[in-house]
Amino acid sequence: MNCRLVQRIRSLGRKALRSNHLLSDKWWNPCGVVNGYYTNLAPDDGPIGKPDNPGARAGLHENTGQKNVSVEVVWYGNSQYGAGPTVCINPGAKDFGLGFWYEKLLYGGTLVLWALGRQPSDIRMIACLNDAGYHTDGTPVKLRMDVIGNSVKCYRDNELMITETVPDELVGSTIHGLSVDVNAAQPRQPNLPCAVAPYSWRAI
Repeated sequence: MNCRLVQRIRSLGRKALRSNHLLSDKWWNPCGVVNGYYTNLAPDDGPIGKPDNPGARAGLHENTGQKNVSVEVVWYGNSQYGAGPTVCINPGAKDFGLGFWYEKLLYGGTLVLWALGRQPSDIRMIACLNDAGYHTDGTPVKLRMDVIGNSVKCYRDNELMITETVPDELVGSTIHGLSVDVNAAQPRQPNLPCAVAPYSWRAI
């Protein structure tokens, strides 16, 4: 791990936060904080959804010690720079963890609950809700996921949008965090502002 990345992760003020790329740099780009925003520090130029290629996705995680949690991320609001909370991470599971964010390219604007996939080709959509017309590009949006038992509830600006069941392999995980994704950015540059730091979590 290079010194520059260690410095940026320490600047989060949470020593327990780890970049997902430390689990596998073939599956994740490095993630950290620059100028008060969570960002992809070194996005690759490869295609998305392919084996052994990050496709510009990155994230951070920490072991909170809590199974039932509320995790909140303020997405910066630029539709080319995705971000959202991540919950119920199991690094050994095919689904890896659950993420919730806005996808401008799907049906003109859609909120999606993803199983992120241990590697990019494992990603799958669990649920989605068309949200075209709500979001104005560049306006920050608060995205929250609440996990209680095997249920996950997804909120946009405190309004409940999606409720689903947590996949069996992810139930009971105490590892949570956030994801960023700049695959839609043209060009893909490092340090694009994806979400406001710090993110927050609390036991529920």
